[in-house]
Amino acid sequence: MYRNFRRASIIAIALAVFVFGVGLADFEVANFSNGFKVTYLGHTGDNSNTTWTYAVTEPEDPVQGLSQWTLGFCNTFEVIAPESPYLTNMTIPECVSEYNCQESSYTVVIGLDPTTSVDGIKFEDPTEPLDGGIEEFTHVFQFELSHPNGYEASPVDVGMKWGSVEEVLPILGPQCPPTA
Repeated sequence: MYRNFRRASIIAIALAVFVFGVGLADFEVANFSNGFKVTYLGHTGDNSNTTWTYAVTEPEDPVQGLSQWTLGFCNTFEVIAPESPYLTNMTIPECVSEYNCQESSYTVVIGLDPTTSVDGIKFEDPTEPLDGGIEEFTHVFQFELSHPNGYEASPVDVGMKWGSVEEVLPILGPQCPPTA
């Protein structure tokens, strides 16, 4: 009987890990209604300081230019970097193998975005806006957070604004640390 219970427990745990892993994969890309795409490229670091990386890609068809995007996270996190103005990252390997990266400078604002109601880090007013076209460009963003309890990735809000339209979707991002 113990052997059957143990086997059933192992199968149940493996199934839960598989289902949870597949579920999180659904949140690696946020596809917005106008064709813009935000892709979670991962996070690195130790238990308290973590660097998060995202790619924002414009659609193939011309659209009204992206004026801002905001990634939500808890106000208990300390933002270590980046400072404003932020210059998009052109040095990550994905810029060579996967994306047509373009350099642009953004203003960085921390806090509640009144347009999308997403609370976190906002990148706005790009010098080279993403607005679609024959050549599809990507801007890559990295920022570093600090929190003594560390982080895990879980679905958070990502908001985007172009023209007079704003939209909020889920994407993987820094999970709020548990509170007792």
